[in-house]
Amino acid sequence: MIANSIVDYAQVHGVSLQDFEVLGCDGTVVNTGHENGVMASIEKRLKKELQRVVCLLKLNELPLRHLIQNLVGPSTGPNSLSGPRGKQKLSNCENLPVVSFRKIKVQVLEDVSGFSDLSTHQKFL
Repeated sequence: MIANSIVDYAQVHGVSLQDFEVLGCDGTVVNTGHENGVMASIEKRLKKELQRVVCLLKLNELPLRHLIQNLVGPSTGPNSLSGPRGKQKLSNCENLPVVSFRKIKVQVLEDVSGFSDLSTHQKFL
């Protein structure tokens, strides 16, 4: 359905997709599925293969999401989590006791200018 909407939109607005050589999108399965993804569906409709350009930021997001789900529990909505740690109310977290921990020595990169295109979550990971 998405692929049909894209092709129909182009046709209505006088854009010839036969001249297209490259198709780009983000890396979600809806777009990249090898049989029924948007990209594959557009190629089938045009009866030709296109060069596929896929943004891989979604791929970077998945390990962090799985780590958080494992530690905190799965999401039950946009602002809530269902695991035992996720259900804890942290509105007064500054009043919680500090637990003892073992310090791990790491070397922190001082110059992160080369990472300006990364999201805050990616930099944190």
